[in-house]
Amino acid sequence: MTRHTTSILLALLSVTFVGCQEQPASSGDTKASSDPDALDTEDGTADESLHTRIEATDNDLQGPITGPETDEADTPPPGDPTLHCTTENLQLSSTPNAIRVQLFRGVDQDFFAYQDAPIHTDTFLDPTHEFTEMSGVVEGEWNDERVELFMSHTDESGSTYFGMWLARDDRAPGKMYTGVAYVNGCSAYEMTCWEPSIEPEFLYVEATGECTNKNSEVGSNPWPIHMVRETGDGECTRLEGVALNEDDYGYPDLEAWNLRGAVLDGAGMHFANLVDANLEGAKMTEFEFGYAEITGSIDTHTQFPLGPCDVGYTGDLHCWN
Repeated sequence: MTRHTTSILLALLSVTFVGCQEQPASSGDTKASSDPDALDTEDGTADESLHTRIEATDNDLQGPITGPETDEADTPPPGDPTLHCTTENLQLSSTPNAIRVQLFRGVDQDFFAYQDAPIHTDTFLDPTHEFTEMSGVVEGEWNDERVELFMSHTDESGSTYFGMWLARDDRAPGKMYTGVAYVNGCSAYEMTCWEPSIEPEFLYVEATGECTNKNSEVGSNPWPIHMVRETGDGECTRLEGVALNEDDYGYPDLEAWNLRGAVLDGAGMHFANLVDANLEGAKMTEFEFGYAEITGSIDTHTQFPLGPCDVGYTGDLHCWN
């Protein structure tokens, strides 16, 4: 941990605590865990420095924190964000919501824009949406290996305090960071940041039904479900055991998702619809769905889910249950 980061954490520990909404118990594989072992790498090894930070912050931040106020005159500079970030479904209210953050590199200071909104509206898929709920100068450390930032804002509705502790995810070919976020000091929630220009390493090859990279190696892309929700791109991802609608039971339409070559065995979706998806090569034999419809394009490698399905005259798949 750097001296800068240590000073930020010390500042957080010296503040006044008030009431905090408790995080509900985890349900399914889409929920984050405050257990640092949940962030082990695929080969079973752990990022020990990240574990240390998560353990420290999870122990220390037990209620909302007050820190340096954001100057309302500090707004993100014009231009495209350097990083897009989103949390999983926070499940803090009856309306499923997520925190989305845009991070901007400045000359002397770095800036952020913040939005707390329903998980299936105002996503990064809408390039015209402006994140205006909270913005300003970020405090903390942000480099090629870490994103350890704190932001706060107070207005007539009250105060919002937000911290994010993420480490570079080397599974991705571009800059991608995975870790946890704290909203008003509450328990850790899974969060991911990525460069808007990030490209998948593995692409679906229709001739073979496999996902390969430029070296013809078979593999998968490490995008988590909350990132797929924001980008619409789940090509060659492994989403076993994941609820595609992230426990949003308000019948959201997951529209035009690219799930070519995706592994969806053991995944599921209830009270939601997967609409006009690209399902070429998708493996859905054990996909569970109810009170839901699935429509999308397929090929000879697509493995259909259990449940009523048919293929229309256009060659597209339609499943319902």
